[in-house]
Amino acid sequence: MARPVKGKAELAARFGFLTLGIAALGMGDLFFSCSGMGMDPVLVFYSGVAAVLRIRLGSATLLISVLLLTVLLFLCRSRIGIGTAAVSLGLGPLVNLYLEFFSFSPSGWPGKILSALLAVLFYGLGMALYLHADLGEGPIDILLLFLLEKTSLPLPLFKVFFDAFFLAAGWLLGGAVGIGTIMAVLLSGPAIGMFQKGIERLSPLSKWQKEASR
Repeated sequence: MARPVKGKAELAARFGFLTLGIAALGMGDLFFSCSGMGMDPVLVFYSGVAAVLRIRLGSATLLISVLLLTVLLFLCRSRIGIGTAAVSLGLGPLVNLYLEFFSFSPSGWPGKILSALLAVLFYGLGMALYLHADLGEGPIDILLLFLLEKTSLPLPLFKVFFDAFFLAAGWLLGGAVGIGTIMAVLLSGPAIGMFQKGIERLSPLSKWQKEASR
């Protein structure tokens, strides 16, 4: 749950981290889409919906996010914050914008693997930035936490089942599955952790929080 915001400088910093996080997540989606080697499990589902409805990836992301946000308003309103709305409404259109102006088709396996690796890194950076903003989790993350509370499973194990559901559903709908999907499953967690450590060291929010706790 998001911490209370104190002061204009802190609010501006948090919105800055949130904005940069969404921008980086959009770049991750772009590199996954252009790699042609699959996507992370949730994006596989989004791409499957896009294939069925014959809409763009960003449009499918926006559609599912808005539907999920609407459901979450009834299930667990207290978890929803400004960041939740920003991710739900901003990421999809941004992905469409990226795909419109920066789409590319890497040639050969090295270029495809590099694109998938960059996707994982941008995803890790984006998640670390928007989580550091602490203005509310994205709708998918809220859904995960809400469902986790209904079980007795530890988070790592439940996350496996959660991702497997989206991966299977997306694959059945015709979503993009490949080596990039495996890379995302294995490397996304370490990438998020790596960037979180760097951001914690450099962020003014971390300094202000330490000073406030003294």
